[in-house]
Amino acid sequence: IEFDHADIYRDLPHYESSFRLFCDTLPPDGFLAVSASYPDAVVIGKQRSKSEVATYAVNGKADFRADNETFSADGVRFRIHAAKAGKRELLLPMSGYHNIENAAGVYAAARALGLTHDEIADGFATFKGVKRRQEERGEVGGVLVIDDFAHHPTAVSETLEGIRQRYPERRLWAVFEPRSNTSRRNIHQAEYVDALAIADLATIREPE
Repeated sequence: IEFDHADIYRDLPHYESSFRLFCDTLPPDGFLAVSASYPDAVVIGKQRSKSEVATYAVNGKADFRADNETFSADGVRFRIHAAKAGKRELLLPMSGYHNIENAAGVYAAARALGLTHDEIADGFATFKGVKRRQEERGEVGGVLVIDDFAHHPTAVSETLEGIRQRYPERRLWAVFEPRSNTSRRNIHQAEYVDALAIADLATIREPE
């Protein structure tokens, strides 16, 4: 949980209120997977949810923990340590620690729904991603164009880090268009500087 959607929420406590309301709606026989990377989210989940709560993380303490990552042009191979299921290997045709962490959360939810490890592994290995999330649009003259909707500084930095992990030998040019209400406000300017500094070159479009 990080402050976002500044056109709707006043501040972080106001933003967190939506997560509290969400947790309140979960039934006792439900299941909630929470990223251990955000301790406040874990506290909210465990305090407000009547359902079972499990945590997930990359290289951190959690009920479902991913580690031993190996990045390549094919994506990332990693190991998942699952509660009551030991450790198993997985392939995800994407890159970036944020996608590994998302996969750990999906793994936790899928196991709660009764899926086996092999069923989940097959789903991950054939997952092609979604539109505008590290979407490869084409390559012309040796320039590979990748489209991503990331607009929050954390999302920008993790996306750029993920692309660099997948293509370590390529020059990385970030073209950032501040279109969302959050990115156009005087909230995260300093964080954007650090996020875009990951690229070899960054170009920012002037808002219209």
